Amino acid sequence: MSFRPTISVYINGRIVDIGYYRNWDEKSLLYEAVAIAALYEDCRSAEEYLQRKFGRQRISYVIEPETFENTEENLKWFEDCSEWPILVDLTARCIYMGTEAKSEEELRRIPDFDEDVIGYRKMHKAVWRPGTCEEAAFRSGDYWGYCRKNKRYKETREEVPGYHEIDPGTEFADLLDYSKIPFDRMDLKEVLRCLKAWPDAGGYLSEETIKKLAAA
Repeated sequence: MSFRPTISVYINGRIVDIGYYRNWDEKSLLYEAVAIAALYEDCRSAEEYLQRKFGRQRISYVIEPETFENTEENLKWFEDCSEWPILVDLTARCIYMGTEAKSEEELRRIPDFDEDVIGYRKMHKAVWRPGTCEEAAFRSGDYWGYCRKNKRYKETREEVPGYHEIDPGTEFADLLDYSKIPFDRMDLKEVLRCLKAWPDAGGYLSEETIKKLAAA
């Protein structure tokens, strides 16, 4: 089994590019998305973005065994196949999960990553029936039978906290699943400087992005 996430770039509500990041972890995906935002944040049209990134307007993507051109229809088809689609919205200046650009109203309903609570996770908590004894059942050697007979599960909600600072302990999957990351609040020139100077960039960013950073 493999994990098949993507990072799409949108301008003016339309998809203009997509990257396939097979088996990448959530931390690397977030760093890649932020690097893309920093590199291309001032692009105002698909033509400008494609010219800056590829030097031409028509390109082909090779995802073995498939090859497809960068028509909007093809890009949307591939995005719809994603198991974990991240969207870099250069017009809304925001990173969030999804397979289409969100409206201003929809974005307002998604918490920013640094709010105190960014969502609620459904949990199934084990509840033991009154008058039972877990220890006695374990000693009897029939623990599984006891569990089925005397334990039920109650659905509860658990708060998902936001992140005022991003550090190695950050749950990057939660950060992306439950919140959006506005990059108009970031100093993207400083982000570019830090990424270019980062000695471990090769362990987190794609080769293509590293080359673009070096040339930026």
